[in-house]
Amino acid sequence: MWDKQTATVEKENSSSGEAYKKYDLTKIEAPKFEMGIDLIDKLVSQGKKVLVWGMFVGTMQKITDTLNGMGIKTTLVYGATPKQDREGMINNFRTDNAQVLVSNPNTLGESISLHQTVHDAVYFEYNFNLTFMLQSRDRINRLGLPANQYTRYYYLMNKGDVAHMGFIDRIVYKKLKDKEKVMLDAIDGQLLVSEYTDDYLQEVKDIVMGRYK
Repeated sequence: MWDKQTATVEKENSSSGEAYKKYDLTKIEAPKFEMGIDLIDKLVSQGKKVLVWGMFVGTMQKITDTLNGMGIKTTLVYGATPKQDREGMINNFRTDNAQVLVSNPNTLGESISLHQTVHDAVYFEYNFNLTFMLQSRDRINRLGLPANQYTRYYYLMNKGDVAHMGFIDRIVYKKLKDKEKVMLDAIDGQLLVSEYTDDYLQEVKDIVMGRYK
């Protein structure tokens, strides 16, 4: 039964990619993407600098091109950005006229501090890696900030929870919050107890099969 069900799901969701070649995917707008751009535009119009997180190069480039096309000065720093250029680009965002910085946790998840000038972060994409989420948060939130200084994180989500429809944002976010709770409980408690096996491949399999809770 399991093998038959698995084969059926794989067949229904398999694609050679040929069906998509007639579309210009760079021009297709998703509601989540549009709402994210609108949110950034709103924050920038309030005089705020915004840190934007993505996971995929194509997404980050599209965000950057869209915002620059709207007249919002946006800087993209990712793996292909020459290391000798990164410091200047980050400083330009921190202290100069750049309004938005787009990056991914692999590149800027640690080692830089933006908390003095940036208090809003928008997450277009995120995965199951709790370390990435926590490190990326810390770029704009550190000890020593004024008590009345807000720090806000915006996690963009499509509604739905079925993988083959592409709607897994809420599942991933819930899993991240579950992991964070386990971590905080371990820190606050007297004894570290393993509550579940952190099996990334099994999580993905459960989502694909519609069995994740």
